[in-house]
Formats: sequence, C-alpha cells, structure tokens
Amino acid sequence: MKALDLYKLGYAPKILITGIDGGEPQIRPAYLTWQALFFAQQGVKKNVLLFDTESANTWQEALNTKKLMEQQGLHHVIVVSDPPHMRRLSWV
Repeated sequence: MKALDLYKLGYAPKILITGIDGGEPQIRPAYLTWQALFFAQQGVKKNVLLFDTESANTWQEALNTKKLMEQQGLHHVIVVSDPPHMRRLSWV
C-alpha cells in the first residue's frame, strides 16, 4: 500500500516488484504476478511495473536493482518493504 501511495503522490515514476528471498525460481513469477495484479486493480499501468525475477536473496536484489536502474536511466530509489527486510537492506 505504501508503494502505491508514493506512486500516486508522484514520488516514483516506476514500481519495481521483487520476488521472495530463497524462493524456488519457478515460483518467483507467480509471487510477482499477484502483486502486479494488485497494482493493476488500483489503476497502475502495466508499463510502470518493473520485475525482478532473478534475485534469490537481498544481496542479489540490491545488485539487480542497481543494474536495472542503470538500464532504465533511473538515479534514485525509494525502498518499501517490511521492517525485517529493511534491516537486511540497510546492511547491504
């Protein structure tokens, strides 16, 4: 909900949806799909959504997000996650 709020307030032109840490590679797209459906139901256009289907942990998420940002020409990021994951991200 926070990511949606920030997007609707104009703080972010894109939303990156990441997978579950340690999840099986074949399960990650399904996990991303229900999140994408939620955003679509809230009026977010498909071309706004970006997906990370490769990462299996927080470290890989950080690396893949950096790479995606470089490819997309993005220079800033707002991270939205749950408190335990935010703590891991701050270490990364």
